[in-house]
Amino acid sequence: MAKYYPMMLNIENKKCLIVGGGDIAYRKILELKDYGANITVVSISINEDIKVFVDTGAINYFQDTYDKTYVENAFIVVASTNDEEVNNQVFKDCSEKGILVNVVDDPKNCSFIVPSKIKRGDLTISISTNGKSPTLSRSIREELEKKYDEDYEVYLNILGDVRKEVIDKVKDADRKKEIFNAIIKEDYLNKLKLHGEAKVREEINEYLRNL
Repeated sequence: MAKYYPMMLNIENKKCLIVGGGDIAYRKILELKDYGANITVVSISINEDIKVFVDTGAINYFQDTYDKTYVENAFIVVASTNDEEVNNQVFKDCSEKGILVNVVDDPKNCSFIVPSKIKRGDLTISISTNGKSPTLSRSIREELEKKYDEDYEVYLNILGDVRKEVIDKVKDADRKKEIFNAIIKEDYLNKLKLHGEAKVREEINEYLRNL
């Protein structure tokens, strides 16, 4: 089995092709749209959920059988048909052109796989078993979801604002690191849960004023 290099990929406004028009294709559309992809679907038929996206112009749709011309200029391709021969052909065509391709539930025919993930605003935690056990990935994700709840989105936004201010005010790299560590150790996340965002921002701003 291949070893996959973990990375974050910018797909905003990039052509992302989905071959297939069923429930799995629909789920992939939802995922890719969240990251601003320019989505094209190729399939003889599509389900009602996908049709809504087509009717509103949110995605491009070709009612056609798959042909290798459709992968031209694609940034990534997802094959989600129930026809193994078609899926294999998609993988072959993309491999020849150096295009990133994922054949759903077929790790051997993937140049990339999509990990199980937790998303809290700009916080993303990914879990992968290298395709060996999606069930274990899901179990670990569900465990982590309890720990990393929605408060982390607010907490990260606060830390992002703090980082900008410290970078503007403090030039010494070691001092900046010291400040960031001090703020994390102060456990403002717990204070956020107990007292709310406004109180935490007030306390941090007071700390920064005394730098």
